[in-house]
Amino acid sequence: RTTISSAHVGRDYQEEQTFQVADGGANVAEAWLHDLLHDNPEPTQDALDSVAPPDVTHFSFPEYTITKLPFREDVLMRQGVYAGMRADTQPYEIRARAANVNASVERTVVMTINQMWINLFQFGIYMDGDLELFPDYPNDFVGRIHSNSNIYLGSDDVLNIFGSVTAGGHIYNTPKDPAASYNGKARILDFDGQWHD
Repeated sequence: RTTISSAHVGRDYQEEQTFQVADGGANVAEAWLHDLLHDNPEPTQDALDSVAPPDVTHFSFPEYTITKLPFREDVLMRQGVYAGMRADTQPYEIRARAANVNASVERTVVMTINQMWINLFQFGIYMDGDLELFPDYPNDFVGRIHSNSNIYLGSDDVLNIFGSVTAGGHIYNTPKDPAASYNGKARILDFDGQWHD
């Protein structure tokens, strides 16, 4: 009984170890794909076929692929900071099948990575750099606001924002110039209909 139990524990250990290698291999392929898309946003399948598996002692990758799946246009995004927006989507499937040294155990990890293009016209305001929005009069703004950097919001009266506000950096309730002052406030309406200063 002890011998059989020990064999089962050993097998479980090999299966878990092989799964972890497969998972790590999929993560390496994801990082490789990210770098490729940075330099070449529309790679061919031939370019994707040049991905090479990592070298892991006592393991091999009988299958290690990135496949370009059919392009999808105008996909409604249902979660995340861009929920409600539409994007053109290019999915890629990563398959990493790892085997231990004598191929007695194999495990496969499959993941899908979506490359998305979001048209800027879906934003009310889109800035690449810092965005500062401080009107001197009451203002209601309807639409999404995004900056790839920081956002500075305020008003000398009240600025009501009906839409999501996202930033690659931070969102501040102060002017960008620390010497400047204001007497009003900015408010953002959340999904539950509550205002937040």
